[in-house]
Amino acid sequence: GGGLSAEVVKVLDEAEDVEAGMRQLRLLDPAAYYLHGQHIRTMLIDRISADVARVGTPAAQAQLSTLEAKAIEGQLRQLCHLHKEGLISDDVLREQQQKAAMHICASSALRTRLHH
Repeated sequence: GGGLSAEVVKVLDEAEDVEAGMRQLRLLDPAAYYLHGQHIRTMLIDRISADVARVGTPAAQAQLSTLEAKAIEGQLRQLCHLHKEGLISDDVLREQQQKAAMHICASSALRTRLHH
Protein backbone atom coordinates (compact mmCIF):
# COMPACT_ATOMS: atom_id res chain seq x y z
CA GLY A 1 0.00 0.00 0.00
CA GLY A 2 0.87 3.68 0.11
CA GLY A 3 1.83 3.83 -3.56
CA LEU A 4 2.52 7.01 -5.46
CA SER A 5 -0.31 8.86 -7.13
CA ALA A 6 -0.71 8.54 -10.90
CA GLU A 7 0.27 12.18 -11.24
CA VAL A 8 3.57 11.64 -9.43
CA VAL A 9 4.32 8.47 -11.39
CA LYS A 10 3.71 10.35 -14.64
CA VAL A 11 6.05 13.15 -13.58
CA LEU A 12 8.77 10.66 -12.63
CA ASP A 13 8.30 8.81 -15.92
CA GLU A 14 8.76 11.99 -17.88
CA ALA A 15 11.56 13.55 -15.84
CA GLU A 16 14.53 14.38 -18.05
CA ASP A 17 16.97 14.21 -15.20
CA VAL A 18 17.07 12.99 -11.63
CA GLU A 19 17.20 16.36 -9.89
CA ALA A 20 14.26 17.73 -11.86
CA GLY A 21 12.25 14.63 -11.04
CA MET A 22 13.09 14.92 -7.35
CA ARG A 23 12.14 18.60 -7.28
CA GLN A 24 8.78 17.80 -8.84
CA LEU A 25 8.24 14.98 -6.39
CA ARG A 26 8.92 17.27 -3.45
CA LEU A 27 6.33 19.74 -4.74
CA LEU A 28 3.67 17.15 -5.54
CA ASP A 29 4.14 14.69 -2.72
CA PRO A 30 6.36 15.94 0.12
CA ALA A 31 5.56 12.89 2.24
CA ALA A 32 6.75 10.49 -0.44
CA TYR A 33 9.78 12.69 -0.99
CA TYR A 34 10.84 12.45 2.64
CA LEU A 35 9.84 8.83 3.19
CA HIS A 36 10.90 7.26 -0.08
CA GLY A 37 13.14 9.88 -1.65
CA GLN A 38 16.22 7.67 -1.69
CA HIS A 39 14.33 4.76 -3.26
CA ILE A 40 12.63 6.98 -5.83
CA ARG A 41 15.94 8.63 -6.72
CA THR A 42 17.40 5.18 -7.35
CA MET A 43 14.44 4.28 -9.53
CA LEU A 44 14.87 7.51 -11.48
CA ILE A 45 18.56 6.86 -11.97
CA ASP A 46 17.80 3.33 -13.17
CA ARG A 47 15.18 4.53 -15.61
CA ILE A 48 17.26 7.40 -16.94
CA SER A 49 20.31 5.12 -17.15
CA ALA A 50 18.31 2.66 -19.21
CA ASP A 51 17.08 5.45 -21.48
CA VAL A 52 20.61 6.78 -21.85
CA ALA A 53 21.99 3.32 -22.54
CA ARG A 54 19.41 2.88 -25.28
CA VAL A 55 20.37 6.18 -26.88
CA GLY A 56 23.98 5.46 -26.05
CA THR A 57 25.64 8.68 -27.21
CA PRO A 58 29.02 9.39 -25.61
CA ALA A 59 27.72 12.69 -24.23
CA ALA A 60 24.78 10.88 -22.67
CA GLN A 61 27.10 8.23 -21.24
CA ALA A 62 29.25 10.92 -19.68
CA GLN A 63 26.18 12.60 -18.21
CA LEU A 64 25.12 9.25 -16.77
CA SER A 65 28.42 8.79 -14.94
CA THR A 66 28.11 12.26 -13.45
CA LEU A 67 24.51 11.55 -12.48
CA GLU A 68 25.45 8.35 -10.72
CA ALA A 69 28.36 9.93 -8.92
CA LYS A 70 26.19 12.88 -7.83
CA ALA A 71 23.42 10.62 -6.56
CA ILE A 72 25.84 8.48 -4.57
CA GLU A 73 27.47 11.60 -3.14
CA GLY A 74 24.06 12.86 -2.05
CA GLN A 75 23.23 9.51 -0.53
CA LEU A 76 26.48 9.45 1.45
CA ARG A 77 25.93 13.00 2.65
CA GLN A 78 22.47 12.01 3.85
CA LEU A 79 23.86 8.92 5.57
CA CYS A 80 26.49 10.95 7.38
CA HIS A 81 23.78 13.33 8.51
CA LEU A 82 21.61 10.47 9.81
CA HIS A 83 24.65 9.06 11.56
CA LYS A 84 25.36 12.41 13.21
CA GLU A 85 21.76 12.55 14.39
CA GLY A 86 22.25 9.11 15.89
CA LEU A 87 19.63 7.55 13.62
CA ILE A 88 21.94 4.95 12.15
CA SER A 89 24.80 3.04 13.75
CA ASP A 90 28.47 3.09 12.79
CA ASP A 91 28.05 -0.35 11.26
CA VAL A 92 25.18 0.72 9.03
CA LEU A 93 27.08 3.82 7.95
CA ARG A 94 30.17 1.78 7.08
CA GLU A 95 28.15 -0.84 5.25
CA GLN A 96 26.36 1.80 3.17
CA GLN A 97 29.63 3.55 2.38
CA GLN A 98 31.10 0.27 1.15
CA LYS A 99 27.96 -0.39 -0.89
CA ALA A 100 28.28 3.04 -2.50
CA ALA A 101 31.94 2.46 -3.28
CA MET A 102 31.05 -0.88 -4.84
CA HIS A 103 28.27 0.78 -6.80
CA ILE A 104 30.72 3.28 -8.27
CA CYS A 105 32.98 0.42 -9.41
CA ALA A 106 30.00 -1.52 -10.71
CA SER A 107 28.48 1.33 -12.68
CA SER A 108 30.71 0.73 -15.70
CA ALA A 109 29.79 -2.96 -15.57
CA LEU A 110 26.15 -1.93 -15.24
CA ARG A 111 26.39 0.13 -18.38
CA THR A 112 27.73 -2.80 -20.36
CA ARG A 113 24.93 -4.98 -19.04
CA LEU A 114 22.27 -2.44 -20.03
CA HIS A 115 23.14 -2.83 -23.70
CA HIS A 116 21.59 -6.30 -23.92
